[in-house]
Amino acid sequence: MSDAVNSILSDARKALVKRDRLAEQLRQADMELSNLTQRYRIEAKIWITSPLMLRHAVEARIGKKLAA
Repeated sequence: MSDAVNSILSDARKALVKRDRLAEQLRQADMELSNLTQRYRIEAKIWITSPLMLRHAVEARIGKKLAA
């Protein structure tokens, strides 16, 4: 293979490793939010809750929008 192809594949490998690491971090954050959402639902005694509703509750408590 040419040097250009090797370079592209090397860069792609690095990007894929980074993507996989970030995907795992996102999965862990989603699990944590799911657990917190369930705890909030139980403590607040509400039937329907989603991570979005939890976000709204947090924003109402701190009085401002969270950074996206």
